[in-house]
Amino acid sequence: MFRRWQKRYYLAFTLPAIIMGAIVATLFYTLLTDSFNQQILQQGHTESYAKTQTLREFIDHAVRSLNIVELHPALHAWLRSDFAPEETPAAQSLFKTVIDLAPEFAQLRFIDTQGNERILINRETIDSPAETVEDAKLESKGLRNYFLRSIALEEGQLWISALDLNIENGLIEQPLKPVVRISKPVIIDGVRYGILVINVFIQPLLEQLSMSSNYHVYIIDKEGEFLLHKEKRYNWSRYIPSGQNLHTVFPDEAEAILAHPEYTGKNVHSHTLDLPNDEELKLLLELKTDIAGNNHYTALAIAFISGIVLIFVLLPFVNIAIIRRSNLINKELDIKLKNQLYEHRRKDNLLLQQSKMAIMGEMLSMIAHQWRQPLTSIAAIAARLKLTSSLDALKQEELDQACDDINEISQYLSGTINDFRDFFRPKLKTEQTSVPFILDKALMMLEGLITKNGIAVNKTYASVDTIDTYANELLQVVLNLIKNAADALMENTSGEASIAVSLTQENGSVVISISDNGCGIPEEVQAHIFEPYFTTKQEMNGTGLGLYMSKVIIEDHLEGTLTFHSTPEGTAFTITLPQEVTPKEVQ
Repeated sequence: MFRRWQKRYYLAFTLPAIIMGAIVATLFYTLLTDSFNQQILQQGHTESYAKTQTLREFIDHAVRSLNIVELHPALHAWLRSDFAPEETPAAQSLFKTVIDLAPEFAQLRFIDTQGNERILINRETIDSPAETVEDAKLESKGLRNYFLRSIALEEGQLWISALDLNIENGLIEQPLKPVVRISKPVIIDGVRYGILVINVFIQPLLEQLSMSSNYHVYIIDKEGEFLLHKEKRYNWSRYIPSGQNLHTVFPDEAEAILAHPEYTGKNVHSHTLDLPNDEELKLLLELKTDIAGNNHYTALAIAFISGIVLIFVLLPFVNIAIIRRSNLINKELDIKLKNQLYEHRRKDNLLLQQSKMAIMGEMLSMIAHQWRQPLTSIAAIAARLKLTSSLDALKQEELDQACDDINEISQYLSGTINDFRDFFRPKLKTEQTSVPFILDKALMMLEGLITKNGIAVNKTYASVDTIDTYANELLQVVLNLIKNAADALMENTSGEASIAVSLTQENGSVVISISDNGCGIPEEVQAHIFEPYFTTKQEMNGTGLGLYMSKVIIEDHLEGTLTFHSTPEGTAFTITLPQEVTPKEVQ
């Protein structure tokens, strides 16, 4: 009797438990699948947005370079001289300098209003150097579409081509060279002189966009042809017949993808790239097969195990367990969705603020670097005056001298602000400058730092002529080099720390050497010290801009050279300056 009752008991509970276990397993699978799909949607949207920003920043970089050329005094002087031969080298140098700044810049040219090329700087491949094309090889582009459209634009307007392969005389250039062309009219004081055109290699951009750990990345045009495919051999399907296009690869979703600015389907997410041209490109992300398969099997395994557990462990509490588990899952999903929404909004805000903060941070860091010691000097003078006055020992001559010192430092601070504000459009005049005076002035301004750290200064000045240069900019460079030497000695020195400052005249040029007896610059970083934002001063909050700015000032503004030599026994920086600098006029 007992056994019969026991069998009925188990049968009565086992069958409902199995059914409930199957229901719970199905519920788990559905919830987990929905959760994974939501994660895919969120990740796809975030990654799509980030890649769109990358593309826009790539285009904006080229546009900013065009704007620099358009506003540069060398271009204005050349155009206003009616392309005078004596003004041409300066304009060519400007174009060459801009294209050398970025290896992805393929061509930079100026075309006059008649469609004739006047300057052309060309780079054959992304790894080759840029070269100035001879006048005899310049061509007429008057009938080209980009010229006809660009020459009719208003001042400040841009024309941006489609992302395309480079085509010359109707033939696709081999090997393939994906490029984008950006142009704008040059109009000065109401006079139209022609157009500026920059060609940019986009292969590095396409390779960057294709990188993703979770998705295959495609870029398609409005006809459904591939510019970028997960397999490189199917790239540019509009030109290279392969039978691969959106309709053959995604037959069930192709029409929806093309019809909607943003679309999310099964394992795919597409987003329109809002480029400032007539091209309607879409970025398409396809979840990789192994990721999708793993999600499916993970959800299935969890659901199956949950069902088994409920059947064999929680038979008497099936209903309670289902209710509790369902509530827990709902809470977990709600928390996950809220966290994902918060993280998505946070990333959006970071992206929107990044460009604003970069410029502000750079300028504030450099002004703080230049102001720190002068402000300390003013504070020291004020403290000395206060102490002397409290002892009734303040003399009129000492007060006058202190006021003069404070006034001189204040003038320097004011000059520094103007220099940083106008760095790329400097409104400066050259002046006859005593180089020994500049060196002594820099040492005086850093005297507190040098004395405080027990650093000896050895000066060796030969008799040199005054030079016609930008004195304040030279002072900034000398200050930075001496400050860097002091920082190096504070970090790494054995024995007596010293800085040597020497001045000589060689072959008509003035040569300044600033050296220290620290431990030198490690070989692995020597090739990078003049790069912007490169610094080894993490603990000292280095911005990585000092040496970069110093080299720009010496070589671009003062027409000299800045070099260095470093060994384990110390580092020496050498500045070579001409007797005079070509004045740089600003319109």
